[in-house]
Amino acid sequence: MKLDESNFSSQSPQQVVLGTLILWLGWTLFNGGSSFGTVGDGGVSASRAMMNTIIAPSAAGITTFFVEQKLGGNTNIRYNFSALTNGILGGLVSITAACDRVHPWAAFVIGIIGAFVYIGSTRLL
Repeated sequence: MKLDESNFSSQSPQQVVLGTLILWLGWTLFNGGSSFGTVGDGGVSASRAMMNTIIAPSAAGITTFFVEQKLGGNTNIRYNFSALTNGILGGLVSITAACDRVHPWAAFVIGIIGAFVYIGSTRLL
């Protein structure tokens, strides 16, 4: 039996963005909860972890969005929200290990580095 590819619909951009936001919320709560459970210093490290878990993916997403728009990898797409959401996930991954130990400016830099790692690895693949 031959598989007809026309039966498969493409992904919904709205669901991709919604799924990324759900992952981001869960990741923020996980990082805050795990740093509070290990350190337990009255929530100071938990609040820092949650703040950094918001800053780094924001920086990574915006960086990825604008760099991909400038590089123009796909000329048919004006705004590449797939790159934006994947950049956000790259920023989440890059800040997770040190979320309660770094300052907010360092989380911003870590997010930008994570964005360039994502962009480089997708270009390499």
